[in-house]
Amino acid sequence: MRIRKIINLVKICVILWLILSVGIGAVSAEGPVWTAKPGWDVPSVGQAAKPAFADLDNDGDYDLLISERFGVSFGYENTGNATSPIWTAKPDWGVPCVGMGAKPAFADLDSDGDYDLMIGEGPSGISYAYENTGNSTSPIWTEKPGWNVPSVGRGAKPAFADLDSDGDYDLLVGEGPYGRTFGYENTGNASSPIWTAKPGWNLSSVGNGASPALADLDGDGDYDLLIGEGLSGVSFAYENTGSASSPHWTMNPSWEIPDVDKAAGPALADLDGDGDYDLLIGRFAGFSHGYENTGATPTATTVPVTTPTPKHEEEEETPTPTTALVPVMPWLIMIVVAIFLVYKRKDKKER
Repeated sequence: MRIRKIINLVKICVILWLILSVGIGAVSAEGPVWTAKPGWDVPSVGQAAKPAFADLDNDGDYDLLISERFGVSFGYENTGNATSPIWTAKPDWGVPCVGMGAKPAFADLDSDGDYDLMIGEGPSGISYAYENTGNSTSPIWTEKPGWNVPSVGRGAKPAFADLDSDGDYDLLVGEGPYGRTFGYENTGNASSPIWTAKPGWNLSSVGNGASPALADLDGDGDYDLLIGEGLSGVSFAYENTGSASSPHWTMNPSWEIPDVDKAAGPALADLDGDGDYDLLIGRFAGFSHGYENTGATPTATTVPVTTPTPKHEEEEETPTPTTALVPVMPWLIMIVVAIFLVYKRKDKKER
């Protein structure tokens, strides 16, 4: 009888360890600290600014495309450097009106070494694709209907990342009226994308006008998420407590950004060359405000890249997340002790 009880106790402990070790619902204590950085701000482009970063001239620093409410996207060259950006208007990189409520996102969708472009549009809810038919130092945006993403309703706002670690870009697309975010797996390949709905990656409503941005915010080798909201102006944070190949989005309020008025549109990049992600947030008044990450977070991608998978500089492969186990270890020990005491008390009564 005693041996059977001990075996049962061991089984319970093993099951608890397995559940807690994968980090289900547990968030990391590490992560960004957002500190306003007015020197990185971008002047108003009109209304409802939505910025997106990429190195558009291949000089090793991040440049900008900022869309606005009436569908035009404006280019800005970084005429500073990788540690101290200066945003200078670059009309040649701009994109004409796509409709209303444009939101851009960059990725190399045909594996030719330069950035291509996706722009979400408001009334149609379609994300329109543009192939870069120029080169890595001088982009030319050419419509590419074969890469378009079907309508999500209204107010499409795309964001790219490799969410299943298969070497190509996948998509999250926010929508307007209900504030939901929809996942799309690239079931084509790294040079010819096909967007297939992936409900397992969806996120429920944040309110209105969801605007997602993806980056590895805690340095554990998978993509985390910020979602800007339209009415409150708050950017809500979600830690990936799943893995690099199977994301699970868990809210992490400690990473959130305060209200920036309305129509928050976050974009993430390392703007000071210190190895972590900083932030630019567009708002309804048309300005984009800079935030330096003053936390101590080792982040996976430190320079503008065209490869989708985030990797640590010192590692060749993306590690399996383990940080979620640390904060729950004391609880695991307490549970095991409690179970042991219950069995001990029962054993005394039987005697």
